[in-house]
Amino acid sequence: DVHHWVGSRIGMGNNRKSIDHSKRELMALCRIHHQELHQMGDVEFAAKYHVKPIRLKYEDLIRLGLMTYKQMEDIDNGS
Repeated sequence: DVHHWVGSRIGMGNNRKSIDHSKRELMALCRIHHQELHQMGDVEFAAKYHVKPIRLKYEDLIRLGLMTYKQMEDIDNGS
């Protein structure tokens, strides 16, 4: 699972297909730990497991299927 870190969350009005994921902090987690994180909270989870989120480059976001070349062009063009 890809977790969008606190302050970088998607949902509640943010369209997953039209946002620039490169500006958001992400963390790759297995399903069990992703569920645990949501139950415990980001800060507590990070302290317990000594982890921190990262930002990914466009190339990595495309490879992981989080963004497409079209989305990058739309963001660059202000769409």
